[in-house]
Amino acid sequence: MDIYPKYKSALGYQVGDNGIDSYGVNHNNFSLRDELEYQMARTNRESQLINRYNQQGINNNYPQQGVGFWGNSAENNYGFGSSNIGGNIENITNQLNAGGFNNQQTFGINSYGNAANSAITQPNSYANNAGMANQFVQKNNSNIFSGSTNHWNSNADNLGSNTNEQDIGKIRRQIFDGQNCGGMSSEFADKIAYAESRGNCKNNINDYGCVNSSNTAFGRYQMQAPALIDAGYMDKNKIFLPQTGIKNMQDFLNNPQAQEQAFCNFLEKADKYNENWNNYKYLGKNIQVGDLSIPITKDMMLAGTHREGARKLNEWLNDAKFQNNNLVRDSVYDQQDKKRRNITKRFKEILYPPK
Repeated sequence: MDIYPKYKSALGYQVGDNGIDSYGVNHNNFSLRDELEYQMARTNRESQLINRYNQQGINNNYPQQGVGFWGNSAENNYGFGSSNIGGNIENITNQLNAGGFNNQQTFGINSYGNAANSAITQPNSYANNAGMANQFVQKNNSNIFSGSTNHWNSNADNLGSNTNEQDIGKIRRQIFDGQNCGGMSSEFADKIAYAESRGNCKNNINDYGCVNSSNTAFGRYQMQAPALIDAGYMDKNKIFLPQTGIKNMQDFLNNPQAQEQAFCNFLEKADKYNENWNNYKYLGKNIQVGDLSIPITKDMMLAGTHREGARKLNEWLNDAKFQNNNLVRDSVYDQQDKKRRNITKRFKEILYPPK
């Protein structure tokens, strides 16, 4: 089944049956690593362009980009070439960042059209970088997964458990800086990860390999099945979806890039939940709980939602009452409700990380 017609980005990106995308780039010589790096660079640039359009008052029906998207001529595969593709991707990205955007190129040469819903803001879409890269490999090299339980380690060009910390950090920043992720930064995601997967792992493996004592929370961000369902990685039967490229939980634990993308997807969904519960009316306030003063930022709310859900966060926020023009929350609520107590504990862990 051809998956590419199912995905079209807000700016018109899609890949044809011949492996050439709508920006003119031929993917047929891309390795898995090349494909991942390309998709990250593409979504980052698309996000930048969309922000520019928004600043000009264009909030939907964005201009559809074509072969001028990367700012290069068709020569040598629009600058990506057929070898050293990873290096070429980095060079093109650096050139674009150094030179800024050419408004004539970006806003003038491409015709307007009706864009599909932006996959950048839809966590369950085929825009998932890990999913798209794996789908591309499956489409063009069906034998790459043969005889391997953990297909991210099935060839030399993988981004699985053997990837070094520097590469993983780069991947994390590209995902969190280039996509929505509910507005959370990679630095704040690190704080959540530290609170989640340091010292609480029954298998004594911190960070990406962590499994909690009850076998219900997994990986760097201790994601549970409901969060993975919200992220578009699992179906309602808690089975990993084929388009994610993840076959089972061990596969997920071995794959840092998939964990980062899944958490980003979840945060986008959590952001919507917080909007629906009207939690953001508390933005910018401070809530006093005992001797702890908690700044209510969007990042903190997303952290609380990740811990116990938007509805329970709503209860936690609504516990606060004005006393002498200050919002004060009685700790008796935490004594009565474990989930409320867990939210307070998470905020404290972020403000004062355990050693």
